[in-house]
Amino acid sequence: MIDRIISSIITLRNIDRFSVADIKTAYIVVIKDEDIDPTFVRRLVYQELLKLTQKGWLVKSTTKKKSLTRYSKTHLFDNDYLRNLYFSSDKEPKVNTDASSFPNAVHTRLSGYNTELLEGLGSVQEFIELKKVIPHRNQELTELCAVAHEKNLILLGKINALKKVSPLQLRQTDETKRLAASVHQICN
Repeated sequence: MIDRIISSIITLRNIDRFSVADIKTAYIVVIKDEDIDPTFVRRLVYQELLKLTQKGWLVKSTTKKKSLTRYSKTHLFDNDYLRNLYFSSDKEPKVNTDASSFPNAVHTRLSGYNTELLEGLGSVQEFIELKKVIPHRNQELTELCAVAHEKNLILLGKINALKKVSPLQLRQTDETKRLAASVHQICN
């Protein structure tokens, strides 16, 4: 899922052919938090733009002369989806307090987190492969790998927490054990 603040920035009609720094600055202005770490914001913006590039919604271009990287919207860019994402995130999700729906809710969340974890592991593995192919971008790829690794650890924590409170006493499957081992080995 794309960060809702970043989606609100890039869906503006006059935002096209932008850099990570442009979106980072806009993000800091929008959230109005003087204590936020600019490095964290830069990593977040880069990660979100990478997601949109992988979907084909943005295209990345780098100038040969000054090595400036800019992102442009493609014909696949879905303004409506991102706008809806921004506005739907403002509303608190409805929580079903019916006890009979709890096991299904836990199972649904677990499935979603497992899927996100698999995607994250794929990203980390790709960053590692890219480091071999384009070693001159090693630092940038290492940072992206670290961000993805951290996100994977958070997802693993969420998965473990859901398993502890699950009324179904969901046992850890071999797949989840393998994913957990992969998360700890990758990027170290």
